[in-house]
Amino acid sequence: MKPHIGLNADFVSGKKPYNKLYLNYSRSVEAGGGVPVIIPNLTDDEDLLSMLSSLDALILTGGYDLDPALYHEKPHPATETLAPERQRADVKLAELALVMEMPVLGICLGCQLLNVVLGGTLIQDIKSETASEIAHTPETDDGKALHSVHVGPGTKLLGIVKSSVLEVDSSHHQAIKSLGRNLTVSARSEDEIVEAIELPGKWVLGVQWHPERQIDSPPHKALFQALVAAAGG
Repeated sequence: MKPHIGLNADFVSGKKPYNKLYLNYSRSVEAGGGVPVIIPNLTDDEDLLSMLSSLDALILTGGYDLDPALYHEKPHPATETLAPERQRADVKLAELALVMEMPVLGICLGCQLLNVVLGGTLIQDIKSETASEIAHTPETDDGKALHSVHVGPGTKLLGIVKSSVLEVDSSHHQAIKSLGRNLTVSARSEDEIVEAIELPGKWVLGVQWHPERQIDSPPHKALFQALVAAAGG
C-alpha cells in the first residue's frame, strides 16, 4: 500500500462553515507517490490522535497567521489570525505528530507552526520589522513572489533538493525570529530571513515557501517524494 499522508484543512467561517484544501497540496502528495488524506478541524484531541494514528506522515499546510499569544506577544497591526477552530486543531496536530515521531513537512504557516510549538517566536511583519527589500509575498492575489534561497551544507534539505540555491514561490509576511527547541536553520534568503528549518535526527522539516505550487520542478517535487519515502519506513 502507498503511504497515507495527512493534510490539515483550512476553516472557512460564515453561515455555513466549511473546511477546504487547495488542490495543489493533494496533487503534490499524489505526485510524490502517496495517498492524500484531508484532516478536518476536529474538536476532540482523542479524535485527532486516532486520525493521526491511521496515517504515515503529516503535512502542515499554509494559511493565515498564528495568534501571537501562542508565543507571548501582542499582535502587530498587520497580523491576520487564523480561525480559532483551525488553530486549536493545528497546534494539537503538530504537538501529537512530534511526540509520535511521524515524518512532518511544514509549509509556510506550517513551518512557522512547528517553530512556535517548539517554543520559538515569529517576526510578525517582515516589511515593517526588518530591512528586507525582497518581496516575500505577492503584491496582488493573482501575482507571484519569486526569489532565491540558499540551502545550508550538510542539511537534510540539501540532501533532498540536491541544490544549494533554489528559486522559490513564497507568500508570507511573517517569518521565524527565534528558533524553537533543537531546531536548526537549513535555508535563508539573501536578506537573511529564515526560509527552512529542520529537527536533526528526525524527519521534521519546515519550508517557508510553497513547493506544491512548483511541483513540476524536480527539487520541489523531491520534498514530497522524500516525505512519502520516509512515511513508507
